[in-house]
Amino acid sequence: AVVSTQSTGVVPDVDNEGCKVSCYLVVFHYIEGELLATSHQEPHLWRSLGKLVGDISMSMSEMKSCDYRRDFFPWDSMCGDTTLQEIRHAFPADKLPGIQIDAVIDSIKKMKRALSDLPMQFIHGDINEYNIVLGAKGSLGIIDFNDLTRGYRVLEISHLLAYIGVCQNSNPSVLREIYLGFASVVALSSAEIHLIYDIMFARMTVSVTMGCKTILDGDDNAYVRKCVEDNARFLRGLLAKGKEAFDRDILGL
Repeated sequence: AVVSTQSTGVVPDVDNEGCKVSCYLVVFHYIEGELLATSHQEPHLWRSLGKLVGDISMSMSEMKSCDYRRDFFPWDSMCGDTTLQEIRHAFPADKLPGIQIDAVIDSIKKMKRALSDLPMQFIHGDINEYNIVLGAKGSLGIIDFNDLTRGYRVLEISHLLAYIGVCQNSNPSVLREIYLGFASVVALSSAEIHLIYDIMFARMTVSVTMGCKTILDGDDNAYVRKCVEDNARFLRGLLAKGKEAFDRDILGL
């Protein structure tokens, strides 16, 4: 299913008497195009991408079901401290100089405490370059809602910035445009904005470490190695830039 820039952006609640869980209607459009990850196009659509993700976030905020459950996956930000503790033997200190795993674990615990008072809703959870479709005439689409879950609202934009940061070599103008597009639709609180850098750092640290564990377990392949190298390079850049500069240059704080 594809939610596109041409979709209605509305998720109405259908009151169906007798149903334990409310029903929801989402309008999807077919987009003929290619994935951002494999595209040779220069999209020039970064702010539109941020706005589309913001529109989706606002639409899903209207979903009120409390019965939906999904087991957390190991790479989810909200269980990153537990995951890193369990696979700490795979942490690649040589690829991430200056990053201490215990410090990251403590940072994630602190981040989770800060998130606990912030807005929750349904989120896509995995908007990366392989789940973004570039269509003709400037159309954009988001695919793969298999990771749909209830989570903290700020996770959506944080994960998006992290993944696009990896595939766009941390280009600050790209990340700034995406953030501005999202913020034009979703009014994040200052508390949420101040957590974006930390969430990105946690997500990528878990991703790199899990990739290294996959290699140690013998499931070695070119894709995993590329992901590890690309994500580690992004993390090193994020560390070098620092939270203060990131918040200023990308988030406008």
